[in-house]
Amino acid sequence: MQIANIPYNIDNMKSPAVTLLIQHYLDWQKDLGEVKSMKEFAQHIDMPEASLNRVINGKTPVSKSMLVHFAKKLKDPRFYALENLPEPDLNFERLMKVWQYIPIEKRRELREQGEKYVKEIKKKEP
Repeated sequence: MQIANIPYNIDNMKSPAVTLLIQHYLDWQKDLGEVKSMKEFAQHIDMPEASLNRVINGKTPVSKSMLVHFAKKLKDPRFYALENLPEPDLNFERLMKVWQYIPIEKRRELREQGEKYVKEIKKKEP
């Protein structure tokens, strides 16, 4: 299968993030079994095409927020590692999504349980 002929030399990329991003673009096309444009890839990762092009062409540096976005959209924790960013806690993210539906009293109980747990842990530390 032929994939898009992109005018980038992956071996000579200055930014590891851009190299990884382009590799995802190429792998995405292989997985789909068809050539896709950079515009379609931008839509796939929920990013404006112009912004993606500026990043890939080295005109815009890859920010930490972009790395987080790429990691989430492409399900690749290597983007976090590029800047030693902490990976998100999926349990915490899920809790935050449902937090508004938990009654106030239950929220208080959860907070108190968490605080109690932390105190117990700190007591055990040397």
